[in-house]
Amino acid sequence: MYKWIFVSTYKYYSKFKNETPRFSAAAVVTVSQFTCVVLVLTLLKKLMLWDFTRYVPNKFVALPIMFGWMAVIYRYYSKERITVLLKVFDELPKWKRIFWGVMSVVFFVLPLILFAFAASKHNV
Repeated sequence: MYKWIFVSTYKYYSKFKNETPRFSAAAVVTVSQFTCVVLVLTLLKKLMLWDFTRYVPNKFVALPIMFGWMAVIYRYYSKERITVLLKVFDELPKWKRIFWGVMSVVFFVLPLILFAFAASKHNV
């Protein structure tokens, strides 16, 4: 799933002159994955199943983890792998390419919104 999100984001950012599409796509995938993990952890805490905050000394511990994960994703999607994925992506039907373009936005924004609701102090 995230490979198609990476490729659709890569294709979008490759249209701009001053953008580095590989880095931008890796950043989008990293933020999407990281917010999904944080959302799950927040929901587990909210449902009183597991309080992960007892194991984390402060909230800034997440930044090196996130940057490290982004480096892993950046290295995973090498130029050769991107070339192969772009070729396969271009062979998909148009509706699937549009679907994955929309899903890259959804998986980037939706976890952020859900996290805001889950982390709020007030129950709706």
